[in-house]
Amino acid sequence: MKTEPIFALNAEGDRIFFILATVLWVGIIGGSFFLNWHRAGEAAAELALVEARSSFNKDLIYRRWATIHGGVYVPPADHTPPNPYLAHIPDRDVVTTNGKRLTLVNPAYMTRQVHELGRETYGTRGHITSLNPIRPENGPDDWETKALKAFHAGTKEFSSFSVMSGQPSLRFMRPLVTEVACLKCHAEQGYRPGDIRGGISVSVPFAPYQQIAGRQQTHIALSHAVIGCLGLLGLGLGRRFVIHSRTALQEREEWFRILFEEGPDAVFIETIDDRILDANAAASEMLGYSREEFRAMRVADLQAPEVRGEPGGIIRDELARGDFFEGLDLRKDGTRVPIEVHNRRMRIQGRDLVLSIVRDITERKRAETALRESEEKYRLLFNNADMLISVWDREGVCRLMNRKVADLFGGDPETFVGKSFQYLHLEAAEGYTERIRKAIDSGVSREYEDRVGFPSGDRWLLSQVHPVPDKAGRIQYAQIIAHDISERKAAENALRLANDIIVRSPVAAFVWKNETGWPVEYASANVESIFGWSAEDFISAKILYLNVIHPEDLERVTHEVAICSADSTQTRVSHRPYRIRRPDGKIRWIEDSTVIRRKEGGEVIAYEGILMDISARKQAEAEKARLEAQVRQSQKLDSIGRLAGGVAHDLNNLLSPILGYGEMLLEDAAHTGIRRRPVEEIVSAGRRARDLVRQLLAFSRKQTLEVESLDLNRVLKDFESLLRRTIREDVAIRMIPGPNLPPVRGDIGQLEQVIMNLAVNARDAMPDGGELTIETQAVDLDDAYAKRHPGVVPGAYVMLGVSDTGCGMDADTREKVFEPFFTTKQKDKGTGLGLATVYGIVKQHRGNIRVYSEPGMGATFKVYLPVSPEATRADNPPAFDRAEATRTGTETVLLVEDNRQVRELAEVILKREGYTVLTADSGKAALAGLDHHDGALHLLLTDVVMPGMNGRELYEQVADRYPKVKVVYMSGYTDNVIAHRGVMDPGIHFIQKPFSVNGLAAKVRDVLDASGKGL
Repeated sequence: MKTEPIFALNAEGDRIFFILATVLWVGIIGGSFFLNWHRAGEAAAELALVEARSSFNKDLIYRRWATIHGGVYVPPADHTPPNPYLAHIPDRDVVTTNGKRLTLVNPAYMTRQVHELGRETYGTRGHITSLNPIRPENGPDDWETKALKAFHAGTKEFSSFSVMSGQPSLRFMRPLVTEVACLKCHAEQGYRPGDIRGGISVSVPFAPYQQIAGRQQTHIALSHAVIGCLGLLGLGLGRRFVIHSRTALQEREEWFRILFEEGPDAVFIETIDDRILDANAAASEMLGYSREEFRAMRVADLQAPEVRGEPGGIIRDELARGDFFEGLDLRKDGTRVPIEVHNRRMRIQGRDLVLSIVRDITERKRAETALRESEEKYRLLFNNADMLISVWDREGVCRLMNRKVADLFGGDPETFVGKSFQYLHLEAAEGYTERIRKAIDSGVSREYEDRVGFPSGDRWLLSQVHPVPDKAGRIQYAQIIAHDISERKAAENALRLANDIIVRSPVAAFVWKNETGWPVEYASANVESIFGWSAEDFISAKILYLNVIHPEDLERVTHEVAICSADSTQTRVSHRPYRIRRPDGKIRWIEDSTVIRRKEGGEVIAYEGILMDISARKQAEAEKARLEAQVRQSQKLDSIGRLAGGVAHDLNNLLSPILGYGEMLLEDAAHTGIRRRPVEEIVSAGRRARDLVRQLLAFSRKQTLEVESLDLNRVLKDFESLLRRTIREDVAIRMIPGPNLPPVRGDIGQLEQVIMNLAVNARDAMPDGGELTIETQAVDLDDAYAKRHPGVVPGAYVMLGVSDTGCGMDADTREKVFEPFFTTKQKDKGTGLGLATVYGIVKQHRGNIRVYSEPGMGATFKVYLPVSPEATRADNPPAFDRAEATRTGTETVLLVEDNRQVRELAEVILKREGYTVLTADSGKAALAGLDHHDGALHLLLTDVVMPGMNGRELYEQVADRYPKVKVVYMSGYTDNVIAHRGVMDPGIHFIQKPFSVNGLAAKVRDVLDASGKGL
């Protein structure tokens, strides 16, 4: 069916129409513009004329007033002299009763002066004039003459535009008519009432009115331009709208054509009596007929025989059934096609027609068949699923249930449909109903884990409650999909029990991935107690296990893992104990028992390990080794001493005859002439050998002592003069006697030899000069000190300290310094028995000696001599006994000591007294630890001499962060020596190593209780 356009549109006619409309609009706007432009100019002239008339009327009124009153009397002045033209008037000049003179100013005279004053003030020019003036000033100009003559000819007023004083002006004039009062002054001129005697001309500047007119004309131009442009814009938009409407109409007709011709569904246009008027290409494709064939057919010709209706009434029957129905058509080849039909009745050009849209639903029918089959499969899957699936309404009533759920309740699914949770005798029925309601109301799925009681027994269920929307999107039901996790819960409980056993045990469990850095897959909860890092830190890869292994052990450990992993027959990793580093800087020893988990081909999947902290065992082993070394050293010195004693005894036997016969030979030399010099050398050598023997005897503690009660301060004072003569002048000697020193029992000569040997040893350590410090102090060595130093008996001692500022000693030298014949001096510069002799004398006095030294830091020898039993303890109480009752505390102490054993001992002492202790092995580590410390810090307890940063430098940096912190320094050197070297200021709190338990606790308590910061 051919379609024609509804309207015949002429684009050329539209163009001509809009051109004419544009020309007409421009003409209208132009005409209006010129009319209003001209009217604005006329309005300006009219306004100027109104002003001129108003000025004339004003002049006329006050002149008439003056005329009625016969003029005005004013005092004579230069600008108002008596009017000579009024001399004929008897009362032109008068004198008032008080003698003031007045002269008559007639109306014309007054009007002239007013005009002059107005011209000077406002610029408006007024002039009274006449063709027969009395005064020359009132004579008319050419324009005024012309106007006066016009008045005599009958003109009532005269006006025109002229140029006055170079400016455009409107000139206006009306006549003055003679009144009776005017005859007083002008009767002599022959005027009679009613005669035109002259006139008053007014000149109004026209420039202000021109400006007003110009502004109005500008506004007129702008408004007309805007209106004109708007009109043109409207015309343009109108034309565009027409074009757009015509195009849209054409497009709409084209769409209708495309929808009909190219639509995917078959479209028929039919009459009410079943005739087919037209059909589209889709109809031809669907049923196989051409469009010409359709136009010769009726609807009944297309229907299958089993559904065919009565010819002529099929369309009416279909319309009666409704707009939509399904049917069955025949293709041209006889094939049946299931269809759905949408009919719409229309009236076109006065005819009742029907538009039928026919869709081939063959595929949908196939899909419906497949859906039914699928639903059957779903029903089978639903009932046989391993999950517990059910659907419930908001009241907790079951709408659908699969067999898995029904089996747990002991029945068929149909039995429980329509039943509530209460019917199922669930203990938490209200809770389940509330879950259903929450899912329906919120539209949000939720997950729950419950232990549910069934007739067959309790089961653990992991349930997911999902809202179920219908086709309209309304949620009326909720679906519960549950998994029976009873076996998993049992496994989790078993795993939790195993984990609890691990957590309560001294071992930690790890599972490491076979990846770079050994990331942790699993870590037991107790790893933090050993490693300082939490299990989550490891599992989240915040810290890799490889990074906690001590750098010195890392290469060995990785090599052990690599060797065992490479051998596919190996199931375990052979580890030796290794060290790990905690985040607080502490080192722990780990014993690692690791199993290798492999795939069938031998590839390593992961490593599973049980780790034990053996730091205490390692520390005990190290302590044992240290004590054994000390015992071996002591035994070695004792053995050497016994050997030296035996050798000295034999040498004494040999030296006795040598010296005896030598002395006799010296006596005989004077009488027999024997050469004396060789004998003297022999005797001298024998005496030196005897001195060596005496030193050996001193080392072996076998020399005879003359023991007495001695004041060591007195011994030093008496010995000082000899000592100063012995020591070089470039070595300064400082004597620092301790106060209230208790007496000791000893041989004064042997003790002087100890002092001398130590002083000489210190002198030799300072070849370029320095300072020698000798001091005494009462100390108390407790059980803890005695345990760490074999051979020491706890008790009260007097300490003799000898310190130098020399070259110092390394660890190897300190170990051998008391051995006989060991010396660091050049050949022939020493025997190596000086310090060995000191060691022997001290031991023979039941004392002990310690050396503290580091390379480049000088050395301090401390001799501890037991207090004499005769000393009165009441007069000399132990230095720290008074603090026993008040040595505990709760403050926070930062302990910094590079010697591990000393650091751990001090930590134990302070923690036992109740303090919170932060520890570090260096100044750098201490400052790093404070970065993670959030609490207060009350005291810094630090070694003075440490690698990298000394104690004073550390305190200065700590004090910057904690201004109120106090400090106690500790060192193997004496406090006076440390202070003198500038490492620590004099008067600062100090405690010497070795310190006792009571001594350290009391010192810390005293400093914390003292006022001030560090003093």
